[in-house]
Amino acid sequence: LQGRFDHRGAGIQVTHAGETLVVAETSTDDEDGNFEVQDLAPGTYQVWGKLYGYLDARTAPEVVVVAGECTDLGATKLLGGEIVADNLIDIGDITYIASRFRGADMTADVNGDDVVNILDLTMAAANFERTGPTSWSMTP
Repeated sequence: LQGRFDHRGAGIQVTHAGETLVVAETSTDDEDGNFEVQDLAPGTYQVWGKLYGYLDARTAPEVVVVAGECTDLGATKLLGGEIVADNLIDIGDITYIASRFRGADMTADVNGDDVVNILDLTMAAANFERTGPTSWSMTP
């Protein structure tokens, strides 16, 4: 998660042929944001990284699961500032964050530090016009 040291709360979604098979959230004791999905049948899957306030990441290409083998997807980075939930970081997101600056509405607290401040605003501005889902490129 861009801008965070603690990645708890991030989630993944595993889909096959458009059907969601697995939805999981990081373990409460794993601040690094690691996931392990077991018992998937051999086949081709799409894996998504998700968290409110961030653009989704999606595996590209699809993940091929082979019986008896472990597939390491490597790491991905979710880009922060996607508050309006339209898969685009734009002026709507920046305006939403700015209008809640130093307020009590934590839906605009992108980096999870319990305050809406310049760090949330600059993260959204740095990702201005980025669209999701971003590519979760698998590295061996």
